[in-house]
Amino acid sequence: MPENVAGAAVRVAHANHQLVFSHPSDLAGTLVAVHSGVDILAHAPDTTEGIDDGVLRSIVDRHMAMIPTLKMFATTVTKKSTYMHPSTQ
Repeated sequence: MPENVAGAAVRVAHANHQLVFSHPSDLAGTLVAVHSGVDILAHAPDTTEGIDDGVLRSIVDRHMAMIPTLKMFATTVTKKSTYMHPSTQ
């Protein structure tokens, strides 16, 4: 979603006293969520490539919450045993 669209949606939701959730799948989606003022990440991104200490610090500084749905990734995203447990390669 373009950041300007996400930001507008966040502003309207917050004006109506609503929390805003995001479902990021990668770094770009996570950054849109951070920059647009999303309150809660519905899950960790499917890929964490590029998500570094700076991105994590931005999330913490904005007091964003994240629902840790890691079990979901292990059962619905892929059945590859190495996805959640790289040491089993």
